[in-house]
Amino acid sequence: MFTLNRTITLVLLSSINTVNAQEMKSDEAWKLFLNNSSVLGLVAGETSTNAVVELLGLQKGIPSKKVSGHELSSICYKSADSNIHAVFLTGYLHDTETMYGFELYKKPSLPKDKICAISEKLNIEISTPGGLGLGTTKKTFLSALGQPSQKKAKSLRWEFTFHETYKAPKITYNDAGPTNARFQQKTLMKGAYHYGTIAAQFLGGSLSKFEVFHGLESDFEIQN
Repeated sequence: MFTLNRTITLVLLSSINTVNAQEMKSDEAWKLFLNNSSVLGLVAGETSTNAVVELLGLQKGIPSKKVSGHELSSICYKSADSNIHAVFLTGYLHDTETMYGFELYKKPSLPKDKICAISEKLNIEISTPGGLGLGTTKKTFLSALGQPSQKKAKSLRWEFTFHETYKAPKITYNDAGPTNARFQQKTLMKGAYHYGTIAAQFLGGSLSKFEVFHGLESDFEIQN
């Protein structure tokens, strides 16, 4: 496992826990998010950080960053010609074993002050299974995702939520209570609350910065 350091920077992904009126909540909308939440087979919210570095190479000295109060760590890679950068995020809810999001950049929107390892896997052709990637036209992007949840002068943002219900609860038992009166605490994991975001910036009508984030929290009940 790679080593994390604690240099704090800020990113444009914001309001991880914010729900607004235009948030996309249907099952079909969530499928749309999932179809655009991975690149190079690396799936936000699912793929391990070890799988990221195994595919793209190990990077030493990984800086961390804060996203709306959540401290995330990032792994940065760049193409051999330095025209493409990819940043993979981990550390959501203190979990550094899972990759929770990624950011893709191309010139002239490259991130500043990044320590990035070179990876031969990166090129302008990388895209999501839904066909979105650097260089995608704004018209194509809007056609694929529909109207955004938020519009700003230089960026568009889509927000998605989904409540996953397990067919059968997952039961775990843990020791609880004070040291001299320990008891078995039963926890029923009934499902998960998922939150996804896609953000995009365009230059000259084509995508120059692409951000995806997939966070999730358990839907559970504790029985003593």
